[in-house]
Amino acid sequence: MLINGKRQLSTVQVIESIEPIEGSDFLEKAKVNGWYCAVRKNKFHTGQTVVFIEPDSLLPEENPNWDFLAKNGIKKMNLENIDGSLTPIQGYLLKPTKMCGQPSQGLVLDMDCLPQPKDIFFQYQIGQEVSSILGINLYEKPMPVEMAKYALGHIPNWLPSTSIERLQNATRMLEKYSHIKWIGTQKQDGTACSISNFDGIVQVFQRKYELRRNKNSMYWNPVFEYDLDNNLPKGFIIQGEIFGAGVDGNKLKSKIRKFQVYNVHNLNLQKNLPYHEAVELIKSINENIEYVPLVPEVDEFNSLPSADVLFKLAEKYGEGIVFQPKNGEIYDRELSGLIKFKAINPYW
Repeated sequence: MLINGKRQLSTVQVIESIEPIEGSDFLEKAKVNGWYCAVRKNKFHTGQTVVFIEPDSLLPEENPNWDFLAKNGIKKMNLENIDGSLTPIQGYLLKPTKMCGQPSQGLVLDMDCLPQPKDIFFQYQIGQEVSSILGINLYEKPMPVEMAKYALGHIPNWLPSTSIERLQNATRMLEKYSHIKWIGTQKQDGTACSISNFDGIVQVFQRKYELRRNKNSMYWNPVFEYDLDNNLPKGFIIQGEIFGAGVDGNKLKSKIRKFQVYNVHNLNLQKNLPYHEAVELIKSINENIEYVPLVPEVDEFNSLPSADVLFKLAEKYGEGIVFQPKNGEIYDRELSGLIKFKAINPYW
């Protein structure tokens, strides 16, 4: 769950439903806040309050609630502190998996995994974030040594976040905005790259850091290939995905590396351009720059269908689909940010 751009990895939730898993005598499928997770048969029931932990969580060692993950080995990373210093941590990485051929995403735990409050009047609330209580952190792959040499510092606060809410956590968003027209674009499986022209100075960023100019960097390559030093207008940021050969496992086994834009941001107006305006601007910059392809089925929806239908559609499009309002961005303070979400292919 995203709150102000930050993932809430472990929260108190309610089980929406319990369904059988065909072919299994020991497991069933629990639905929690849009996520489907394999659980032990007869351990949980519909309506039960539980702790749900999302995938990509790094779980601390020596906790019996998840010691079964030890067989997958230890992951290490450096946790960045408020003062910029780093603390080395390690633990078990919670990843999506398959149980009896069915996707299982996350971990469902009894409420007794949480410490009992000393205040007898205190109660855990639905939606409450409990990651810090359980010592859970978001796992982030270590920056390659070669890239670290070119890191200039953290991204500035004026750079739009590349994080997008997952469909599983977008129930209220779908309920409130299902009636508007949406567009869907293919989500490419790679690494995010942002390129800005801030007052005549072109800068390049990966997800967390600004990167020094480097002719051998895949992040700087679009600047050189499309002459963005001269062609990117002042006051604009283009954000895209670098994917293919040599990037993030290259699941599609592509022999080439590509850069496709998925967002254009106007710094002066502090807003993202609607899809079709963004495409026009990109083509005016350089007609060879690619924009992420549209998913035509989404344009045919009069209103958004159920999450299950959207996940089924996502299975046809690689890593998945990103959904955004067709006529321009909508910011909803009640829903903690931009109205936009992604449906990740559960079999990816």
